[in-house]
Amino acid sequence: ALNMRHIRNGKELAPIDINLDYDFNYQQTIMFEEPIILLPGDEFVLDCYTDSTDREFTTTGGESSSQEMCFAFLLHYPALDMRVSTAGKSPEALKTWMKDAQEAGYMNTDSNIEVIFDSEDPDFSSLSYDGSMDGALEFYNRLYSVEYEEYNQHYLFCAGSEELYNDDYENVPRDESFEKYDLGIDECDNSINVDGEDLVSMCTPSGGVETPNGSEMRSMISGWIFIILLISLIIA
Repeated sequence: ALNMRHIRNGKELAPIDINLDYDFNYQQTIMFEEPIILLPGDEFVLDCYTDSTDREFTTTGGESSSQEMCFAFLLHYPALDMRVSTAGKSPEALKTWMKDAQEAGYMNTDSNIEVIFDSEDPDFSSLSYDGSMDGALEFYNRLYSVEYEEYNQHYLFCAGSEELYNDDYENVPRDESFEKYDLGIDECDNSINVDGEDLVSMCTPSGGVETPNGSEMRSMISGWIFIILLISLIIA
């Protein structure tokens, strides 16, 4: 599932795109009938959700179909000298969280976190996280919470063909102080009578889409592991 969020002047606007029922076999390019206007100072948050509960192996970031990635390609007119905008969890924050997860008993302890991060090509495939344990989901989501300063550190940069546009690009905290947009996906647009039940009717959310819930661990992955990645593709 994916939600491409758009923030302006401290207020979240309607999503540029949202797909909470993603199917690998039905990938598509969305062309808007009315172009969405982007203004200087606008901010974006790309939320991705994955569910690997039916797997018995570790899911890492990468380009394989067995791995996970999180991309949004934006077509912009007129053309600007802007090639890429990317953000991700800083290695130090990720390493701190993993070591804390081991200490708390949620992550396997037979792999040395320091050794993994000190290698030239970190391999996370030996790590596993037991999501069935009490408190595992809450601890997992700390990695993406703004309430834990030690984990809320990211690298980010916006760059053109020859120039880096942002000054702060290391250990940047994520800020969610903006006014959130209400998707309204839990509102009923119809009701269906349920025969043979005590219930009079049941709610069918708009579009028949279910929101990610507590059984699904929130994950933003690309390149490394647990990474948010936003790419802006600029064309003439």
